[in-house]
Amino acid sequence: MPELEIPYNSEAERGLLSCIMIDSTLIPECISRKLKSSDFYNKNAQYIYEAIMALYYKNMSITPVTISDELQTMKVLESCGGIDALYTLNILELSTSPFTDYLNIVIARSKQRQFIREIKRILPMAYDTSSDDVMSKLRVATHSLLNWDLSDSRGWQIGKAYDKLIETLKAGWLKPICNTWLDALDYYTKGFWETAVWVVGARSWHWKSTFCLNLLINACLQWVKCCMFSLEVNEQEISEKIMSNIWGIPSQAYNAQAVDESIIKRIEEIEPKVKPIKENLYVYDKLNRYEDIVSQIYALAWQWVKIFCVDHLLLVKSTEKRQNKANEIWDIV
Repeated sequence: MPELEIPYNSEAERGLLSCIMIDSTLIPECISRKLKSSDFYNKNAQYIYEAIMALYYKNMSITPVTISDELQTMKVLESCGGIDALYTLNILELSTSPFTDYLNIVIARSKQRQFIREIKRILPMAYDTSSDDVMSKLRVATHSLLNWDLSDSRGWQIGKAYDKLIETLKAGWLKPICNTWLDALDYYTKGFWETAVWVVGARSWHWKSTFCLNLLINACLQWVKCCMFSLEVNEQEISEKIMSNIWGIPSQAYNAQAVDESIIKRIEEIEPKVKPIKENLYVYDKLNRYEDIVSQIYALAWQWVKIFCVDHLLLVKSTEKRQNKANEIWDIV
C-alpha cells in the first residue's frame, strides 16, 4: 500500500495569514479557536504566525514591515523569503470574507495530522507481547483521542477515522481473552475482554452462581486461568458442581455417590477434560472483606490469572461505613 499523503492545505494557510494581515481585528477569533503556530503545516507559515502574534501582544501594527522586523529578530526572515514574500502575502486576498473558511480548514487539517501522529504512536503498542496489560493501555490511549474538541465543521472526519481505528485494532490486534461458549452472550460481548466488568443480578435461587461457574469452566477449558471468590458455597461444593457439570450427572447423585458402571465409564472418558479446570481454576471461600479480595486479585494477576468472579457481592463486608449496599457494590466494581 503506498504511503498516504499527509493532510494539509498550503493555500488555506497562506490565505488565512493574508486575511489577518489585512485586518488584525480577526486575531481574537484565532485566539478563541486556540489556533497555534504548530497548526500550520508550512514552516514559514508557522514563523509568520508567531511573528504576527508577538506583534499583537506588543500592541504593534501588523504590516509587512513590522512582521519582517520581527522575523529578523527571530533570525528566520531570509528563510521566509524576505520582505518581498510578505508584501506578496499581504495582497494575496482581496477581502477577509474567506477568513472563517480558511481558519476551519487549517484547524481541521492540523487535527487530522495530530490524529495520524497518535495512531502511529499507538499502533506499535499492539505488537507488544511482553506486557500483560497491553490491551488496557491500547484502550486508554485510543479513547484519549476523543478528548479533542471535534465541534468544528470537519470534526466528523476525525470521529470517523477514530471509529475506523477501533475496528482495525479489534480485527487485527485486539482479541478477547476467550469466548464464553454461550452463543447469545458471545454475540453481545464478543467474549471475555480485559478491563471488562460484568455484574450478574437476579433474585435468589435463579442459578446465578451456577451460571457464573459455568462461564469459568468454559474459560478454563480454553486454558485461561480463572479465579472464583465464593461467599455462599465452600470449595468442596464448588468442586462437586464442577465434576457433575463435566461428567454430565446430577450433583445430587454425585453427592450421594450413587454411581453405576455406566457413570464410572463416563467419568473415565471425560477425565482428561477435568485437567485444564484443575490447573486453571483457583477457588477461595475464606475471604469475606472486599479489601482482602482486591489484594488477592492483584497477587493472582501477576500469575497470569485473567478472569475473576466474586460470588456474591452483597455478602462482602467492607471495613468502611457506607450508606447502602448499592454504594458498596459500586465501590467494588
